[in-house]
Amino acid sequence: MNLDELANSVPESELREKLLHWVGEWKKDDQDVEALAYLIGKWHGNVWFQDTDVSNKFHSDFQAFKVPQ
Repeated sequence: MNLDELANSVPESELREKLLHWVGEWKKDDQDVEALAYLIGKWHGNVWFQDTDVSNKFHSDFQAFKVPQ
């Protein structure tokens, strides 16, 4: 799973667009991947998914994304 696929895995369009915005801002900057991981973790901790299972799946996908393959 790449970064864009991770962002696009969010089914709620408003939340997905906000995450894509932050990812896009990170891509424009010269910050490292640790900053990206912090950014996504902070985003996930400050949004409300309509479905807890979807939120939990995103969290699992994000944890898997962070592990180098």
